[in-house]
Amino acid sequence: MGHLSEELFKDVKKKSEEELKSAFGAEAGKLLFDQAQCEEKFSTVNVLNGNTMEPLDSQEFMPDQKRNAIVNARDIERQIMRLIRIFSKKEMKDKLLKEFGSSKQANDID
Repeated sequence: MGHLSEELFKDVKKKSEEELKSAFGAEAGKLLFDQAQCEEKFSTVNVLNGNTMEPLDSQEFMPDQKRNAIVNARDIERQIMRLIRIFSKKEMKDKLLKEFGSSKQANDID
């Protein structure tokens, strides 16, 4: 699995947590759901200039913004590592391809 794309998580976001758990199991379904939530928040929580991620030690953050940005970035990092581990297994990758396998996303998942 090369990477999990923003486009994939936009499609994941269209499903409920229960649908994802049903399709992928409790752990993987919850991780997919949580990661989609974090990805959606990223552009408002971790990006201040509209273009790139603000460094977590930036003076541009207000204290509450900084805390939220750090929590979101850490959640993304933790969840992505777990998702890569889970979906590197052929059976799980095949389920992901079946559920979200448009041609562009299939390349991203591979």
